[in-house]
Amino acid sequence: MLLSTFISLSIIGIIAFTLSKKKIHHFELILSFLAIEFIISTYIAVVNTNYSYIEISTKTQDYVTHQIFEIVLLPVLMFLTINSSEFFKSFYIKGLLGVTLVGVLCSIEYSLLKLNIIEYKGWHIVYSFIAYGLIYIVIQAARYSFRKILIKEGMIKHDSP
Repeated sequence: MLLSTFISLSIIGIIAFTLSKKKIHHFELILSFLAIEFIISTYIAVVNTNYSYIEISTKTQDYVTHQIFEIVLLPVLMFLTINSSEFFKSFYIKGLLGVTLVGVLCSIEYSLLKLNIIEYKGWHIVYSFIAYGLIYIVIQAARYSFRKILIKEGMIKHDSP
C-alpha cells in the first residue's frame, strides 16, 4: 500500500512537471537535473552509508519506497519549484517557494520516519531541513551562473527562457 502511494505520487509529480509550462532553457533543465541527482545521491550516500546517521529498513518494500523518494520525488519536486520560481520576479517569493519546498521535503522525510521506513541515529529533522535548503541554494546558484554563461555565449537572450 505504501509503495503504491509513493509510486503514485511520483507519477503525479512527473506528469505535473512534464505538462507544466517552462520558462527555463532546456540546457538549464539538463544542468539542474544532473546537479540535483549528483548532489542528492552524494548527500544520501554520505548520511546513510558513510556515517549511518539514517538507517533504512531492511524490508524490500521499505527500501524501494525510500529509493523512490530519493531518486524520483526529490528531483521532481525540486524541478517543479525551480520552474515555478521563474514565473515570479520577486526575490522574496522565490525564497518563499524554496522554504516551502524544503518544508515539503522534510515533511515527506518525517512521514518516512513515522512509518518506520527510516530511523535516525544521531540525526535530527532540522539537519535535513538545513541540508535540503543548502542543496536548493547550490542548485539555484549553479543554474543562475550557467544562465549567465548561456547569455554571454548568445545561446539565449537576456529576457527569453
